[in-house]
Amino acid sequence: MKKLVFSIVCLLTATIVSAKDIQRVACLGNSITKGSWLVKPQRDAYPAVLQQYLGAGYEVDNWGLSAARATQTAKTAYIKSDICRQALESQPQIVTILLGTDDSRKPYQGEFDSFKPGLIQLVKQCQALPTHPKVYLLTPPAIHSVAWDNDSAFLQSHIVPAVKTVAAETGATVIDLNAITQSLGRYYPDGIHPDVNGAGRLAAAIYTGITGKSKQYKRPLSLPTIFTDHAVLQQQSDAAIWGWGAAGQKVTVKPSWSKAVTTTADADGNWRVRIPTRQAGYTKYSIHISQGSQRLELHDILFGEVWFAAGQSNMQMELGGYYSTAVDGGPEAIANSTCEYLRFYRVPHKDCARPLDDVNIPGWEVSGPAAAVHFSATAFFFARQLQRVLNIPVGVIQSAYGGASINSFMTPDVVHQYSYIKDPDYKDMYIPKYWETYTWAKHTPTVVYNAMVRPVQGYNIKGAIWYQGEDDRRHPDLYPKMFESWLRDYQTKWQCGKWPIYYAQIAPYDYNDQTAAPFRECQEKMENPAEGKYMICLMDNGLEKNIHPSDKPTVGFRFAQRVLDKTYGITGINSTYPHFKSLETRAKDGKIILHFTGMDDGVAKKPYKFEGFQVSDNSKQFYNVKEAKGEGATIVLTPPDGVKPVAVRYCWKDYQKGTVYNMRGLPLSSFRTDQWNDVK
Repeated sequence: MKKLVFSIVCLLTATIVSAKDIQRVACLGNSITKGSWLVKPQRDAYPAVLQQYLGAGYEVDNWGLSAARATQTAKTAYIKSDICRQALESQPQIVTILLGTDDSRKPYQGEFDSFKPGLIQLVKQCQALPTHPKVYLLTPPAIHSVAWDNDSAFLQSHIVPAVKTVAAETGATVIDLNAITQSLGRYYPDGIHPDVNGAGRLAAAIYTGITGKSKQYKRPLSLPTIFTDHAVLQQQSDAAIWGWGAAGQKVTVKPSWSKAVTTTADADGNWRVRIPTRQAGYTKYSIHISQGSQRLELHDILFGEVWFAAGQSNMQMELGGYYSTAVDGGPEAIANSTCEYLRFYRVPHKDCARPLDDVNIPGWEVSGPAAAVHFSATAFFFARQLQRVLNIPVGVIQSAYGGASINSFMTPDVVHQYSYIKDPDYKDMYIPKYWETYTWAKHTPTVVYNAMVRPVQGYNIKGAIWYQGEDDRRHPDLYPKMFESWLRDYQTKWQCGKWPIYYAQIAPYDYNDQTAAPFRECQEKMENPAEGKYMICLMDNGLEKNIHPSDKPTVGFRFAQRVLDKTYGITGINSTYPHFKSLETRAKDGKIILHFTGMDDGVAKKPYKFEGFQVSDNSKQFYNVKEAKGEGATIVLTPPDGVKPVAVRYCWKDYQKGTVYNMRGLPLSSFRTDQWNDVK
């Protein structure tokens, strides 16, 4: 007992002494310090990496502030900021200061005379702290572009020498980051801010400057968040798994169900392997990844069906409600959402001018109220139906951005194909440079793809559901071409076969510009089962004054119904929609008979009359029909007195709910038999 008490006292004493011996390091600086351009600055910004290098005897704090300047008179003077005050109040024993990049910008060069005095004052304030910290002045990394009017020549001729002069005058120590980054432009995507490899090299140089010990940067073994516990891998596929690690070193991926696969990380630390997956089931597996002494483990991995759910706000609309609109059946669905074999990966809502390789979320989630409430309502109802019918695990990756036009989802390769387009709806198909600011992100080429698709592209999927088009409706002639180019490019870059896509036709809504019906027509013509392109019709799903219909259970079910029929071939499920085929005028009474495909079992008799039919003679003036009546698999129209119809239209408006269904309860799309654009 005495030995135990003595051991506890010793342990507590050691802990207290250890705490006293910890050296607090304050990293003061600008957006480079903050890691503003890194997906996970808390892990990858140079202060975070420096913490890893220095170890348990140090506590490194990141006090970076975007756009911060040393110049005292600047609005963004670091010394005047709350961040600076908090950094000094932390009472550090070591201070690193990285300022000057923003002071080199052309608009600020006239204030250079205030740069040195401002930096001197900041150094002296640090040195005057009760802890008397040792101060390290970091020369700004080399500039590799003209982003934000930064001036490489001015940085080299004025800022860097000034930093070294301040160090000599104040007794601070210089760590010359500028010198070591002259040839590392490839690690600075916008020419200013380092990527993970660039930040790691800065940390290694700072570590050497502080400790005197040599340090060669080796990227830590890591995975993107698409690979976490609870992931669903596409069954019976060669599933891609990728990540990062130390350049030139072997990486071993060992699944619990098959033999290990080994590869070597490339010069930038990237690695990728493929592992065979088994038939779907409820057995849980694990994956072990190693490089040298580093180990990563993934647990609770299932094999099943994985679907990509993308689009704009109607796909983004959460099960818990969206834009003051509650989802029909949402509260009940949330309460009953617990299902161990239904799993979600929700890409955060984000846009970016540069391509990202990861997103900052925990990873895959098992379905339950906490996960389901914020997941896409459409994707939830779709996935739940699939899981119930297939009786295997189902995973869905959600990537939706409200108001996004299709060009924002495109890769640069596709955007370049349409560089001839000069239209404000598509921002003239101009791809912003990495450092350029842009407005109206949802219509800016590539920016949604960069942030919300590229990080997950390559993860093996069975197919995709797509709920998008409202913001492209003014371009019914162009959209089908763009959709085709976009789809083929995605399928090629995904590298897991020519997967099918199921897309939703836009629902009726009062846009007040008469663009919806022509766009629905173009969407209907896009369907091509031979190429794996299938449409679901939502003519009965819209709301006149709300572009976000609340009936998402129907949308999700129709997606699932179509997929279960066309991709999985489930016997008894028939998802064929009715489509207009032809018309004829009955000689005996002048009535119009409409013929359809997809009406083999007849037109469904609903408890209300068929509405939305109009006819026109050669005057191009359309009139409501006197009567529309179902007869078997046809609909017979009685035209108004005195009108000899040559054209028929059905629901040819921005908003008019469909009233015609086949016997499977699937609605008829709006249509026209003419191609007139000059109707009266």
